[in-house]
Amino acid sequence: MTDEKDNGEGEDFPLSDPGPTADDIVGYNVDQLFAIGMGEEECDDDRVRREAQTFVSTYMRSQGHSYQMIANEMKCSIGWCHRLVQRGLKRIYKKTQESAETIRQLQLERLNKMLAGVMERAETGDSFAIQSALQVMDRIDKAWGLEPPKRVEHTFTEDARNEALDQLSKNIAALAHERTDQDGSGDPPDRLN
Repeated sequence: MTDEKDNGEGEDFPLSDPGPTADDIVGYNVDQLFAIGMGEEECDDDRVRREAQTFVSTYMRSQGHSYQMIANEMKCSIGWCHRLVQRGLKRIYKKTQESAETIRQLQLERLNKMLAGVMERAETGDSFAIQSALQVMDRIDKAWGLEPPKRVEHTFTEDARNEALDQLSKNIAALAHERTDQDGSGDPPDRLN
């Protein structure tokens, strides 16, 4: 399968090759990247042009523009536009996942330090330290996804059931009365619609 051309005139760009990221492009500001991506400014570096197109299409999609609108503005096909947006979103998702994992690891390191700080006193029977250690251990379990599923007991007593049925019958009676008043006959309707 061949990749679509960027604007119908340029080279084919394999989107699996990530190319330079916006952070890696030196010498271009956001306005210049936007102008290059929109085809308003020439760029001899195909990889920079592709990165600019990815930046513009992903930004426009995030602003609620349809693929057709973006393709029209960028003067490219909808297929190419879609591929650029998917490339940009994949990159954002990967950065978000990496950031979340980094934060989780940092939190786990902190929790382990806290646990080490109270563990010696907890082992000697200090009730405050024991409580603190258990809370920290609970947080560690949650961070690792080891928290056991919560058990929920459903208690629906006979009194609660009867109360719910009484309320339901009152609501039905009120609806029937409302219908009787609406048709002016004073007779209850044969059925509720």
